[in-house]
Amino acid sequence: MKIFCRLILLLLFAFVSGIHCYAATYIIAAADSKNVTDPVANFSCTGISDQNVIHDAMHSLSSNGGELVLLDGTYNFSGSLVIDVNNVTITGSGPATTIAVAGSFVPHTAGQPYVIDMPPVGIHDINIFNLRIVGSGTSLTDPAGIHGPPNSHNIRVANCSFYNLGWVGSVDYSNSYNGIIENNFINTSGYGITLSGGIHSFGVLVKNNIILNSIVGICSQNGSNHVIAGNRIDSLNINSFGIILGGTSSSTIHGNAISTYGQCLYTEPGLPSSQPQINNLTIIGNTMLSTHSYAMKLCSVGKSIVADNAITSQLWDAVLLTRLDTSHQMCELNQVKSNIITVGTYFRTGIRETNGDCDRDLFESNIIDGVQSPYPIIVVSGQNSISRLNLNANHFTK
Repeated sequence: MKIFCRLILLLLFAFVSGIHCYAATYIIAAADSKNVTDPVANFSCTGISDQNVIHDAMHSLSSNGGELVLLDGTYNFSGSLVIDVNNVTITGSGPATTIAVAGSFVPHTAGQPYVIDMPPVGIHDINIFNLRIVGSGTSLTDPAGIHGPPNSHNIRVANCSFYNLGWVGSVDYSNSYNGIIENNFINTSGYGITLSGGIHSFGVLVKNNIILNSIVGICSQNGSNHVIAGNRIDSLNINSFGIILGGTSSSTIHGNAISTYGQCLYTEPGLPSSQPQINNLTIIGNTMLSTHSYAMKLCSVGKSIVADNAITSQLWDAVLLTRLDTSHQMCELNQVKSNIITVGTYFRTGIRETNGDCDRDLFESNIIDGVQSPYPIIVVSGQNSISRLNLNANHFTK
């Protein structure tokens, strides 16, 4: 009998524990949601300061987190939605679920306002899916999109659309092990995606996003081990950039399609005292078109691979290797191989090392079109750099 009672108690304890471990799902309706009664909404917004209702629903979840499902409709935000609970998923219905930013927006903290923000206390395991976020303007003071601060990790944003948001970025991450996947960024004016925060920014996957009409499509500042792959970046804004890697090493740039007024890919190291050179970049399989600048400008890059890219510059040299300044190291020990390079102006060259700023680079098996005699297809200035087996498509072989 005692054994039987103990078994009953154990089963009861397991049942109760299971209840406490259960991650709830709450349904939230906008003021204009359709078919609110099917499914039944657990929380209903009024159309005024709807971020407060969503925040209350978040805090109604168990300590193990859960999911908030936002039905179709417009959710009007007068301030930041602060995600201060771990293990939370916020899911909308795609373009039918719109977060609209009011003109008089109150941010979570002083400084740059964000539509969705998190405190810098180590928030983790947050998913934000299938939302349409529409801002109120594109100036420095207008609300930006989603902010993942330092010390947070495993923050994923996928299948969202961002429009008309503030300068610093539609998604601004200063954290690690995150994913920004299959989102649309339209008319963000400033930065589309920003990976900042120095050593806090590590191992972010930026994949299959579409970024249109930003000054900078993707900007990484002092991070490492990022993968930026399969993104489409188009911008004809004056002085626009596709991807900027500022002090970002050991990262892969793969399979992106970039078309810009300015530079498609630009690198520069961090402060000389901390990072005089960027190392171990893998830049492969990208398509790049610059209408008014170098398509690729690599400053103080070392031990990196540039291979199998299609690179076009309509006005300048297509690829430039140089040193940021004399306080930084040279471009050295890089391999630029098997690229197809097109130059739109006949007195420019395909690949150029600046004099005294590069050494021990290898340029091999590149096909370069558009360079006219007597201009060389490759200008090698490094004393120990090597150029071999490169082909001038105009039958002028170096």
